[in-house]
Amino acid sequence: MKKHRFLTVCLIVVAFIAGYSISNNSSSSKTDLIRTTPQQRSTFATTAPLFPNTASRQTVTAKPKTSVTAAPKLTTTTTYILNTNTKKFHKPGCSSVKQMSEKNKKPVTWSRQEVVDAGYSPCGRCNP
Repeated sequence: MKKHRFLTVCLIVVAFIAGYSISNNSSSSKTDLIRTTPQQRSTFATTAPLFPNTASRQTVTAKPKTSVTAAPKLTTTTTYILNTNTKKFHKPGCSSVKQMSEKNKKPVTWSRQEVVDAGYSPCGRCNP
């Protein structure tokens, strides 16, 4: 009983696919399909879309990534105030600099990356 149901569904699907491919091919008619050789029929059937709703959709292809050479970054130097005690660095106008002891202040004119590489972390107030 299940085999009969399965075979019936398969026949309906095959008939639908064959009917759809014939109706969408404007240059051939049903009689042209009957007169074709078995090799032509198999080629014809495999080129027909399986799902009619997807025939009108456009295929999107990914563009290959092109390697773009980035321009070298210009490192800008800025004046930072280092706290040698807490190992934090600040903008000169930060309120934490005013509270800092004079012996712990060390003004430098480095890039931000140089300050970080020296082992200092940014202040939580001024976020330099």
